[in-house]
Amino acid sequence: KPNLCSKTSKPNPGGMSEYIVIPANKASSIYDIPDGLSYNEAVFTEIVSCVLESIEKANIKESDKVCIAGSGLTAFIHLQILKAMGVTELYCMYKDDWKKKLINDMGGIPIYAGDTEQQIKDLIAKETGQSEGFNVLFEAVGKADVLNKCLSLCEPNGKVILFGGYSLNEENSIQLNNIHYNELQVIGTYHFKEEKFQKALELMGQNIVKMDKLITQTLNFWDLNKGVDVLKQRDCIALVINY
Repeated sequence: KPNLCSKTSKPNPGGMSEYIVIPANKASSIYDIPDGLSYNEAVFTEIVSCVLESIEKANIKESDKVCIAGSGLTAFIHLQILKAMGVTELYCMYKDDWKKKLINDMGGIPIYAGDTEQQIKDLIAKETGQSEGFNVLFEAVGKADVLNKCLSLCEPNGKVILFGGYSLNEENSIQLNNIHYNELQVIGTYHFKEEKFQKALELMGQNIVKMDKLITQTLNFWDLNKGVDVLKQRDCIALVINY
């Protein structure tokens, strides 16, 4: 991953400075922000790049039944990109009713996260006439119980993409025979290849990834101490700190 630092380093004289010094051999990693894309939106380019890497690893086909486990920032970015790719059987789990509406608005099919695996399979059967499960699931929460739910909802020869970051040293018990006999693929994804950054900027600049719908809160830098409380609010998807 050449876009990651090979050693601990920091910009000189610092990231909050008006100007910083960048070595000449790193100049190719500087990108222009597309016209019409605000700084508040462009700051999420790295996150959109990670989602692009995640989707590439899943090798999605338009005919796949896809589920995104989660309804946070990265889940909605997955949803928008997959919808633009032409995936029609595209489900997204939610807990709050207002996120259910947002999923509908973005063209996804909402699934209540509190439903059991069988209730979700019944919903799939009602929508598609098939009840096996999903071909591809993106675990975008980072919790062991959500991963287990994804594995149980994955149909034979399906894939579960581990996108959500887990707590340090977190362990999990899973049914290995489910993975073995159903020939499931469990795929980890972390960060992105360098070319994804330009693609992410293009998707946001073309309004395919609509960050303005996901930036729900902003704070002035001098109110930074309020940031943790704002992030805990149920209506917060993404917070931007303006400096």
